[in-house]
Amino acid sequence: MLNQLSKTLQIFNAGTEEGTRLLDSKIKNKTYFRGYLFRDVVLRLIPKGFSILDYGCGSGRIAWLIAKEGYTVLGMDPAENLIKEAIRQDSDNLKLSFEVLKDEGETLPSDHFDAVVCSSAIEFIPDPVKVLHNFNRALKPGGRLIISFPNRRSLWRTYAKWRFGKKYDHFSVQWHVWSQREFRHLLQQTGFKPGKARYFESAFDGYTWLRWLNRFSWVGTLCCMDATSIEK
Repeated sequence: MLNQLSKTLQIFNAGTEEGTRLLDSKIKNKTYFRGYLFRDVVLRLIPKGFSILDYGCGSGRIAWLIAKEGYTVLGMDPAENLIKEAIRQDSDNLKLSFEVLKDEGETLPSDHFDAVVCSSAIEFIPDPVKVLHNFNRALKPGGRLIISFPNRRSLWRTYAKWRFGKKYDHFSVQWHVWSQREFRHLLQQTGFKPGKARYFESAFDGYTWLRWLNRFSWVGTLCCMDATSIEK
């Protein structure tokens, strides 16, 4: 398990500068579809002013987009280089802070957050069940989880892994991949009531008139799902 974590951190710390430049370019060109998806789900489900944990926040661009809408956001990530990039953002007048993550959520305060956002980080965690239990504990009663994970049924993901697997090291440390049904079951096991699923991230994201194809499980490489904490 320690070797898994060490390899994952090495990959993400090494790609910090290039990855951050890419995200900033997408935000500037209004093509950061993943970030806008999470922001829009938060806006639909969470009243403004509520407290949100962005777990596995990376360079903090999703946390920044959410904080700009009037939320109090704490971003946490184990990759120190990514947290440094997150802190460098212009966060004046925003209720936005970042911390280096030292564990798998064991030290998160109980009944503290109104919502937890986790953008495609759970597949890189050796024990996702433990982390989901910690999310549930850290949420206030009835709190919301908004989480994305790699979609097992996506043909585009299968192609992307075959085509780009050697170029993008993150495929080698995706320890877990789920179907929507499997992940719903995982959420139920850990005290959540699953809500709506949304597929995204495929070649069609850049074409407004084709994005409707992502509604099919065999297209979008990732699935975003919301859930409500119902058991502690």
